[in-house]
Amino acid sequence: MRLGPAAEILVHAPRVRRKQGFEREKPVGYEYSVEQFFEDTREEFSFEALTPDLSSPIPITVEDIHRPAFVLSGFMEIFLHERIQIIGETEILYLNSLMPAQQYEALERLFSQPLCCIIITKGLDATEGLIPLAEKHGIPILRTPHSTTPFIHSLTSHLEGIFAPRTTIHGSLVDVYGVGLLFSGRSGIGKSEVALDLVERGHRLVADDVVEITKHGDVLIGRGREHLRHFMEIRGLGIINVMDIFGIRAIRILRGDNTTHKPLPEVGKLGEEDVADPGAGGPGPPRNRKFKVKTASVI
Repeated sequence: MRLGPAAEILVHAPRVRRKQGFEREKPVGYEYSVEQFFEDTREEFSFEALTPDLSSPIPITVEDIHRPAFVLSGFMEIFLHERIQIIGETEILYLNSLMPAQQYEALERLFSQPLCCIIITKGLDATEGLIPLAEKHGIPILRTPHSTTPFIHSLTSHLEGIFAPRTTIHGSLVDVYGVGLLFSGRSGIGKSEVALDLVERGHRLVADDVVEITKHGDVLIGRGREHLRHFMEIRGLGIINVMDIFGIRAIRILRGDNTTHKPLPEVGKLGEEDVADPGAGGPGPPRNRKFKVKTASVI
């Protein structure tokens, strides 16, 4: 089981309203601003703002990035200006090889379309004229000391988490011998009681009542909400703190987040079966009440 940057975003990322299920839709009015992006990733990427104003003409709307080397050289046919523009050593060396007038012309081509932001990697110095032109056009520039290729991988992972299809399910999620079990059904049927019974038998709670699930490629990431972490509501008992009662081994924690990763070929192919009373020896729902159990492997 692993927790990557994308999973940590679930706590901090702007919430995107989506239909039940994982349909990728364009949320009306949703914007991931450069200011919010800077605050979310400032420590992770050691960002430094080279322009005083981080507002931009357009927000970040896609998880892909663009390297504008061809644009700077004059090829404008495929200029993906809506993406974050990454300027690395190749682009800086090319700009520095130009005469001042040619350099200015190349930069004007870059700023000919509205951009969300520009990021300079490897801690490189900005080419003369880049920052003044950026301020003129209202384009924020950030700089990171990270190497270009690893940075692009990490940045793409972060943005995939921001724009990943997501949904919220009423149920309980438990890690049982490395298999994620998601119990779903109508209220009062006994989902939390079954989850508690599994915890008593040595398994680990991931989330109860509200399970937030995001889809990254063929992987589902499930976690509980921050203010509900470690807590369960048990009929007849009230609200209990699972970690205080059963110890740290009773909950699934990794880097401060309760998260279970489950590789699935398709979202609709979760295994489902009807389950009745889990058996004697612990709390459980009344016999013959059935609810759905969904299973998937945990990595």
